Amino acid sequence: TQDALNIASALDPRFKELPYLEKEDREQVYTKLVFEAEVSHQMQAMGNQEEDEGSSSTKLSGFNEETTAPNESPPCKKKALDALFGDSFTQRERKSTSETARAEVLRYRAKDALPLTENAMKWRRSQEKELPVLSTLAKPVPVHSRHQCASRTSS
Repeated sequence: TQDALNIASALDPRFKELPYLEKEDREQVYTKLVFEAEVSHQMQAMGNQEEDEGSSSTKLSGFNEETTAPNESPPCKKKALDALFGDSFTQRERKSTSETARAEVLRYRAKDALPLTENAMKWRRSQEKELPVLSTLAKPVPVHSRHQCASRTSS
């Protein structure tokens, strides 16, 4: 559909300005891009959580009671540091998924458009650490992607 093409164009750093669209249509495309980035970020977080759970269950299955004393407790260094600096330092609140996605899209939009002669994939690779969710969205998709609409019919 046209929405998918506009989002694909917005993800290409050479065409991200979307000059062929009216301002309100451009904003609508970027609103949809924020939503796509939010969904992608949630999917990545779920994948990371599943990996963490898998590795912790592997560690637990390899647990050997003979080599580990069950009543030993870890050192209390954290408690001492917390008592000393607890009131001075507060833990940073994590941003919500939508805030993270919106901030990343805003950072992307603030960057200059890439000249048409430049390689968009090389640019994207250089930006993976700063724009991880958009980098994932912009990667080439396999043919069986949900965005592919080609139907197979027998003749």
